Amino acid sequence: MAELRRFYQPVDFNEAVTKGGVAIPTISSTSTLTNKTLTSPTIATPTITGTTTCAAVASSGAVTSSSATGGVGYATGAGGTVTQATNKSTGVTLNTVTGAITMNNAALADATTVSFTVTNSAVAATDAVVVNHASAGTAASYLVWPDSLGAGSFKINVRNVSGGSLGEAIVLRFAVIKGVSA
Repeated sequence: MAELRRFYQPVDFNEAVTKGGVAIPTISSTSTLTNKTLTSPTIATPTITGTTTCAAVASSGAVTSSSATGGVGYATGAGGTVTQATNKSTGVTLNTVTGAITMNNAALADATTVSFTVTNSAVAATDAVVVNHASAGTAASYLVWPDSLGAGSFKINVRNVSGGSLGEAIVLRFAVIKGVSA
């Protein structure tokens, strides 16, 4: 009977666990980790607050934000700026996933579309690009859209719909949305 009591005694789950004399770290449901490295952890429904830095986050579920002002997007350092030289059809290079392009101030006739290539090593053939007229120039006078996306580049089209010729150095903003085919 004494032997059975030894097996049925209460277990203290806060007690340190050892294997071969080496302590095995445990994480409770509300542990705070500071300066710890976890290799391939499985974490169910975590709540992360503050600033978190990691190489990548992969999820088989939704990644969402309930912040009214925070949203989901790129952090400072992910973007860049470039200014178009020569004319409005001159290509630019900006190797970031988001950025601002200041176009050349050459005249663009009414009802005319100009296209230029953005060379960008951050763009894959399966990605999507969003672009808009962000600032400078006459509001509601331009239509802007991307096309011809491929690995390493995409085109931006700008059409003057003002009713007259415009020579403005408008600023375009773009963001790359990473995508896959499968």
